[in-house]
Amino acid sequence: MSYELRGVLLQKFDSVQVTEKFKKRDFIFEHHEVKGKYEQVNVFKCQLANDKCSLIDEIKTGTVIDIQFNLRGTKYDKPGKETMYFTQIDVWKINVPVDKSESNHAAPPQEQVEPEHISDNLAEGDDSLPF
Repeated sequence: MSYELRGVLLQKFDSVQVTEKFKKRDFIFEHHEVKGKYEQVNVFKCQLANDKCSLIDEIKTGTVIDIQFNLRGTKYDKPGKETMYFTQIDVWKINVPVDKSESNHAAPPQEQVEPEHISDNLAEGDDSLPF
């Protein structure tokens, strides 16, 4: 089953060659969830595998990203030891969302003030700035 979340890339780590055929790269992802008047901040360690390791190369920490991932869990029984459980968030797609309000609505042009008009606004002997 596939899931999707929007959050912030907090930290990224180098790729690690685990076996001859398996390479992985971890990163830390923060997701804010609001339920009613309460906010829950969730921080996850996520994993990229093999050819997906390069997905975060060009993304700077602090950037809002959308991740698509599969949730995996494993039970590990080692004889004579306590049973251990592992959960992995295997990310297979990352997008940096585009703010549609910025792309559809250009900012109005700023009024240009000529330098001579600035000096006209100052009273003689007044050292204050005109703005």
